[in-house]
Amino acid sequence: MKKYCKWSFIYCSIFIILFFQITSCTKSEDQSPRDITWDRDTCVRCKMAVSDGRFAVQIRGPKGKYYFFDDIGCAINFIKNKSWKPQAKIWVMDYQSENWIDARTAIWHFNIPNTPMGYGFGATASSNENDFINFKEVENQVYTNSNTRQIRIKP
Repeated sequence: MKKYCKWSFIYCSIFIILFFQITSCTKSEDQSPRDITWDRDTCVRCKMAVSDGRFAVQIRGPKGKYYFFDDIGCAINFIKNKSWKPQAKIWVMDYQSENWIDARTAIWHFNIPNTPMGYGFGATASSNENDFINFKEVENQVYTNSNTRQIRIKP
């Protein structure tokens, strides 16, 4: 009986050591923006091809799923009623430098002509101009005017 206990103890110890080694080696998930295949990837909401890089948006949802959009208005309307909205990571293309930036901290310009879906918003990381709004105001304008797409900021 002692011999059986000794081997059980050894096997159990090896199992525990291996378990901790395997679980400690899990790599962290990459949470950076993904590359979009222009003119091939489509907007999740309107199904148009994402082709104008200056206004592209992507959202990282739960479990690492990525959603691509051609315009910030489509992204805002898509995520509007999602339970995971507060945890979602939203990137938008800086329309001046064409680099991915955080949509929630971006500086938003409005009444920009010829955005893909006509919402008229463009994001940038920095601006010398005085006519800009924050992401919350962009959301409010999209929610208020999403049917007409005629977004105008009142002075």
